[in-house]
Amino acid sequence: MSWFSLLLDGASAYIDARGREERAEQSQRDREAVRLSNEAQAAVAEGNAQIADWQAADALSRGRVAVGAVGAQGRALKAQQTVAYTASGVALDSGSVVGVLTDTDILTATEAGNAKDTAAREAWAYRLSAMDSRNR
Repeated sequence: MSWFSLLLDGASAYIDARGREERAEQSQRDREAVRLSNEAQAAVAEGNAQIADWQAADALSRGRVAVGAVGAQGRALKAQQTVAYTASGVALDSGSVVGVLTDTDILTATEAGNAKDTAAREAWAYRLSAMDSRNR
């Protein structure tokens, strides 16, 4: 074997070894980039989940406010009806007046229940979104 062949073989071995080292280093950098990317995605998902939790709490709070507003409107309507019947000279214990006032109570309770149910469904949807974000 000539000195030139030995030199080429040595250079080739060096280049091959250096190539393996570079590929190993690149592979390590790629793994680190994936790890960092996964951590960033997890942080974003947790942030999204926290926002959804806050939205769920807000939906329930708005629902409580809506239930209170419906109750207040129902009481105000019933008071107006009572005043109108009294001013007209109609006895408040007559059958039709009792029926109207009872219907007002029932409709007020139904609307309050609807407001509460709507808020609960909205909160449930936000909680599902939070759970989905955390499970990604």
